[in-house]
Amino acid sequence: MKIYTKQGDEGRTTNILGEKLLKSNDIMELQGSIDEINATIGVLRSKINNISAEQKDYINSLLKTIQYHLYEIGVEVSYNFTQIYIREDKIKLLEENMDKMTDSMPPLTSFIYYGGVEAAAYCHFIRAVVRRTERVFVRFNENIGREIYNLSYKYINRLSDFFFTLGRYINFICGAKEEALKK
Repeated sequence: MKIYTKQGDEGRTTNILGEKLLKSNDIMELQGSIDEINATIGVLRSKINNISAEQKDYINSLLKTIQYHLYEIGVEVSYNFTQIYIREDKIKLLEENMDKMTDSMPPLTSFIYYGGVEAAAYCHFIRAVVRRTERVFVRFNENIGREIYNLSYKYINRLSDFFFTLGRYINFICGAKEEALKK
């Protein structure tokens, strides 16, 4: 199977339903944004080598699970949300892991500079990409007149919080001190 079809050469693509769409279509923008998150997580997975094997396995396994969930959201988008894969249990997985990480760290008492070790700083970059995807998702919903946000949107919303927490957690387990935001 060839990777290229030449059908996109005119700015169009086809979704799973066989609908021909302009690549600038809101649903394609959403699909691309979700793909971008997934790709950035792949880069993060390559950056978590400098932590203990146990922590690396925990984080890598969690990131792979999230990548699969993003794949499922991409399928939902491709099916124009006529097929649903994201359920509350997947959102709960994010929440439970955020709680686990948060409970192991000192409480956050001020705003912080995004940074620290490379993998932690990259988590904050991913968080910003996820926030942009949230805005794309909201715009998509507005443009189709949908006022009720599905669980896929809720997952993306929670995912930005997850990457903020993961960035703090990676810094914590690597012994990098958080830098409080000051004038």
